[in-house]
Amino acid sequence: MGDRGGAGSGGTSRGRRRWRFLAAAAGCLLGPAGLAEDALHVSLQAGLQVPAAPDLKRTAGTGASPNLGAMLAWGSREDFALRLRVDATRFREARQEVDAPGLRQVITTRVRCESIGLEQLDYEGRWSFGAGLYAVRWTVESANRLESAGDVFEPRSTTRWTRLGLGLMVGRQWSKHGDVELRFMSSHYGQENQPTNLVSLNLVWTF
Repeated sequence: MGDRGGAGSGGTSRGRRRWRFLAAAAGCLLGPAGLAEDALHVSLQAGLQVPAAPDLKRTAGTGASPNLGAMLAWGSREDFALRLRVDATRFREARQEVDAPGLRQVITTRVRCESIGLEQLDYEGRWSFGAGLYAVRWTVESANRLESAGDVFEPRSTTRWTRLGLGLMVGRQWSKHGDVELRFMSSHYGQENQPTNLVSLNLVWTF
């Protein structure tokens, strides 16, 4: 009898979770009118993001850069939520130098990463665990300076790509409105579509 009760309780919990998912999805589609059961939360994030793949490190540097964003979540902090996230990072300038007899080459690059995506979060006490799907917009501003026999040639260019991104995150609530969140995001980058990774640590303030 005890086992059956446990199974029934698990089935009820799964049923509630499915209902919350459908209610949150309906809220995304219908707007405030579809949010009869679940609350709407607005959050701002601020933190640092670092490139975690060799190709991206060459053009974006190895240091941490500011990561700023905003979020809109449908759901309950006690159980389940769907969250729309928009964020952006402008990485530090990276510099590569090559010296050869009679020629010096200096390549400088500045990378900007912007993303918009939908995330699913599950809450366990003060902890949150989630996954997300994103559209990632890469912008690379580059200058290729060539110095030879007193002549200088420095063409500049800006290139852009939009790629799919996948993310995993874990968060910890430290106050009624504040969370700390760690996110790992995998995407592709550059004309050769190289796989790349980003790691960010953010403070999230929910209103």
